[in-house]
Amino acid sequence: LYMKYSGYYKEKEKTTEKNKFQTRHLKKDENNNYICPAGHMFELEKETIDKRSLYPKVNKKLVNHHCQGCPMKSKCTRSAKGRTITCCEELEAFHEEVKRNVQSKEGIKLMYQRSNEAEGTFGDLKQNQGYNRLRRRGESGVKLEIYMIATGQNIRKYHRRKIENRKKAEKLLSVLN
Repeated sequence: LYMKYSGYYKEKEKTTEKNKFQTRHLKKDENNNYICPAGHMFELEKETIDKRSLYPKVNKKLVNHHCQGCPMKSKCTRSAKGRTITCCEELEAFHEEVKRNVQSKEGIKLMYQRSNEAEGTFGDLKQNQGYNRLRRRGESGVKLEIYMIATGQNIRKYHRRKIENRKKAEKLLSVLN
């Protein structure tokens, strides 16, 4: 859990008048219940189990029934029934662990290492080679395509080094003659 999740940088943004109604900026009380900017607590409406991924996750649908007559309602929600949010406590716990890991000494070291090693290659593939998406579907097809891309990248790298070495040798020979 050292990879930054989507929304990592958005959570770090300062709370402003414009974004204070977004779920990530809502406050929580000591019992880990969400509280709206007007001070009302969200109540559990239902729990669902999402089995679409490898691991099932429990999503909680929370509703704030105190929106009627609230002066902030027009900024907070368009719903007539009240503001609704969906959360997953397991996912929030993982996000907290990622935040701790990424801000640790080891996490900073790993992020620096990743930016030096991997990101340059992906940037080269996207910008210089014009490769921006996988064209095959299914696990075996995607693996095959990634292997072909990696092989092509390694051949380009080998060829570039071979040309550089040849130029250095020619330059050395011209200096000696």
